[in-house]
Amino acid sequence: MNATLTKKSRFGRILRVATPQGDFTIEYNGYGIGYESVLVDDQVAAKRSGWGKMSHRYEFMIGSARAALTVAIPRWCEVIPVCNLSGFTLEIDGEVIYAEGNS
Repeated sequence: MNATLTKKSRFGRILRVATPQGDFTIEYNGYGIGYESVLVDDQVAAKRSGWGKMSHRYEFMIGSARAALTVAIPRWCEVIPVCNLSGFTLEIDGEVIYAEGNS
């Protein structure tokens, strides 16, 4: 399994993920405080609503595999989100297939 970053923005990422079950597009949308979401092939797979930290772990399915996306920002940025993500990690069935920064 592997993942390739295809698009990167301040609070967003799009990954192309190759698995034995096929290829998938994973999109993290961190825009809209309290309404962050993860999409798998343009379908909402996990979302968060309400107030709380932007740093979060999202658990969802990619085909029949369990996936987890961990997103982190600096603590001081939780109050006023004016910085970029400090960490972004995708795991599938417990194996890290993509990581950047410290999450």
